[in-house]
Amino acid sequence: RKLYDVVNDMRYKAQSIIWGQWWRATPHWVYAIFAVLLIAAGGFGYGFFYQLNENSKLRDVEWLYRYERLWWKGKEQEDLLRREKIFAVGTQQEQDSVKTCIRQYEKARHIEDTFLYFNPSEK
Repeated sequence: RKLYDVVNDMRYKAQSIIWGQWWRATPHWVYAIFAVLLIAAGGFGYGFFYQLNENSKLRDVEWLYRYERLWWKGKEQEDLLRREKIFAVGTQQEQDSVKTCIRQYEKARHIEDTFLYFNPSEK
């Protein structure tokens, strides 16, 4: 009886494939793997394009910064280079101290209300 059931099941699957009804012969776990791979591909695609957009925004900010640093000369340029060095190779405490200074100056001069073309990451 068991052998008959196995042969009958195999005949049903083979006949389904012959008739073009491959979905009847395909095991259910194949559908699950396909669904997981489809969702993963969608997620990776979304992440890729999101990251690409973020990188283009960072390039714009880089060019803005490079343009602004052209205008510093002498002692002011030395101060700018010192601050750049703090952010590039300084300790976390040094970086936090510069960030605190920036926030204080922005607040004192009411500059924090004038962010028109970008939003600071901490807001």
